[in-house]
Amino acid sequence: TGLLWIGTHPNFYKQNVKKEQLINYHRQAGNPKSLPSDTVICLLKDSENKLWVGTLNGLAVLQNEMGEFNVYKHHDKQSNSLSNNVIGKLFEDSANNIWVGTDNGINKWNRATGLFQRMLVFDPGNAGVAITEDKQGRIWASVFNKGVYIFDKTGKLLKSYFQDEQTRRLHARIRLV
Repeated sequence: TGLLWIGTHPNFYKQNVKKEQLINYHRQAGNPKSLPSDTVICLLKDSENKLWVGTLNGLAVLQNEMGEFNVYKHHDKQSNSLSNNVIGKLFEDSANNIWVGTDNGINKWNRATGLFQRMLVFDPGNAGVAITEDKQGRIWASVFNKGVYIFDKTGKLLKSYFQDEQTRRLHARIRLV
């Protein structure tokens, strides 16, 4: 398509390589349809060609060329919201669910309902840093300083691996699975 998406601190850019055109998307105070933060941490282009933007203060999905975003954030009293606003990892599985690694765990967004399910929640600082899917459709997720977790296609936790079963803490800081 000739587009290059660039997430930085500050701001978020779309570079049209063919036209040599650079568009800047940024947080606009008071505008709920703008980026929730000028610090972009991760990006995902999903199976429906939507661009997901993980930021330091929420998750945004680009809706149109005007630069309007649907923004998802953590809400204390809503269990179907994100577990945290710091978004560090985005992954789409073969069933088109979006998995979100936050600063305190792993969340799954269901495309059919538009809601999040908090799969794993820990204290802040225990970020979901890597998420992938194996050939059997199982989701593998690593959580900083906690371990590696395997979920089935429905999101049921199948197994967890820790380096130190006694303390249930992982001394090696896993970044990829």
